[in-house]
Parts: sequence; structure tokens; C-alpha cells
Amino acid sequence: MKVNSQLKILKSVCPAVIFLHVAGCAQMQRSPESGYANYSFESGEPSYLRSQSKENSHEALEFEKVRLLRELESQISSHAERIQYFEVESQFRDIDDKILYLRLKNKNKQAWLQSKGIDRKPAFDGQVQEIVDRGDIAIGMNRLAVTESWGEPDSRQTAGEPGLGKERWIYRSETPTPQGFVTKKKILYFEFGRVAGWNVK
Repeated sequence: MKVNSQLKILKSVCPAVIFLHVAGCAQMQRSPESGYANYSFESGEPSYLRSQSKENSHEALEFEKVRLLRELESQISSHAERIQYFEVESQFRDIDDKILYLRLKNKNKQAWLQSKGIDRKPAFDGQVQEIVDRGDIAIGMNRLAVTESWGEPDSRQTAGEPGLGKERWIYRSETPTPQGFVTKKKILYFEFGRVAGWNVK
């Protein structure tokens, strides 16, 4: 009889003891010295490591943006384009805008600047600037305007005295056709440093 009564007492007491033990563990504060104070059992890693990982990821992204910007700046092909970029560079909102601007085609840059309310001083006067923005050329354009519009030529040839500014610039491009790629050649002629004519072969 005593054994049965003891078993009954144990059955009634054990659930209460287990409940108190679990509740106590749930309320238990982790000691900072234990190394588990900042540990998240849901993620399986300390919370400070997760925040550190996010910071490192952000820093890596910013570093990559700076690297890309420097690369794009180094690829600015003409002196005129470089001047234009650094005239407006300080007005850009952030590094993303700078990267976007440098990736635009020359003919689209002015419209983009206007959409952002950024004032750009034209590198050339009046009609010449409009021609450059279209990626075109015209009789009388100087060499700087041509390189701004078409970029640097594949080759240059000088005739006569260098001071007379008689040059021939050759641009080559590959055009796809059903028979394969065909090389097109545009030849510009300069006299006294200005476009005197051109032909396409």
C-alpha cells in the first residue's frame, strides 16, 4: 500500500517539477562570458556575425562601385568629353548617377542631364554641339568635335607640312550581312585642322 501511495505522489509531483524546470530555462539569461549571449539558435550563427556579414557585403558593393566608376572614367575617349563630365560631376546625386551617365551614349547624355535638372555648359557652340550630340559630323568641324562625336580614329595620316593641318582620319567598322561581316571604312579629310570632306568605302 505504501508503494502505491508513493507512486501516486510521484506521478502528481513530476509534471509540476518538469514544468518549473522548463520555465526556468526559458527565462534564464545567457551570461556574456558564456559566448552564447548573442547566439541565435534559429539561424545557427551568432547575431553579431550576421550583422558583420551584412556590413562586409555593403562595403564590398561600395568598393565595386568605386572600382567600376574609376574604370569608366579612364575610358573617356576624348578631351572634350572629359571636360564635360567633370563640369557636371559635382552635381550628380551619388555614385550610381555617375556610373549611369558614363554608360550612356554621347547623344543621350544631354537629355539625361536635362531630365535630372543638371546644367551642362556645351563644349562647343550652337549647331556644332547639336551635331556632336547626334553622333554626326559636318564640314568645318574641328578635330576635337570629331573625336567627341565619333571617337578616336583607327589611324591618322598627315600630308605636307604638319602645321597646315592636312590630315586623313580612317574609321573602320564591321557590318553584319547574310554573307558574313563586311568591313566599312569612313575616311575624313582635314584642312587647317577642320573637316573638309569625307567618303565611305
